[in-house]
Amino acid sequence: REGIFRSGRVGLALMFQKEVADRMVASPGSKNYTRLSVMCQHLCHASIAQVVPRSVFTPKPDVDAAWVFLQPHVSPLTATPTEAVEKFCTLAFSKSRKTCAAGLRTSGVPDELLDLLLRSEGLTGVERLNTLPVQALCRMAGVWSEHRELMARDEYYRRTGRHRIPLPRAGAIHASNTQPVPKTDLAIN
Repeated sequence: REGIFRSGRVGLALMFQKEVADRMVASPGSKNYTRLSVMCQHLCHASIAQVVPRSVFTPKPDVDAAWVFLQPHVSPLTATPTEAVEKFCTLAFSKSRKTCAAGLRTSGVPDELLDLLLRSEGLTGVERLNTLPVQALCRMAGVWSEHRELMARDEYYRRTGRHRIPLPRAGAIHASNTQPVPKTDLAIN
């Protein structure tokens, strides 16, 4: 995001296949909500401006097209770096039809980090990743990225595959909602 695109004032109108456009603008819980939806909506407000029928093209393609208007946000929805959101969403949406806990565990997220990810958004683990809002996935990506870096530097983790994650202190302010972390939520069983 450099030059005139940095300020968030210059929108783009781009044409895509209708199926891709539907994924870009999809809302949580819809069958079209994918990694592409999260990535687009993390940086822009995306909307379908007009559907273009296949009959207007020569030669006639097999699919319809759509004009998508992308209006960049003045700043991304969360402070999580775009690279972290992209990596986490790639991991998360590879198993998006599973529950949060099962999908992330299957993708190789350690149990301690999985518990922290779920608690950071107040999730129980039975929710499906493709039903979570963009902001929640982006915040989870931030937690995942921060603790993933800590685990990569930890010699004990490299040797054993287990890591003790530094948990927030009781009474500490939660970054996403500025509410104190309850003392009962700090224990990992």
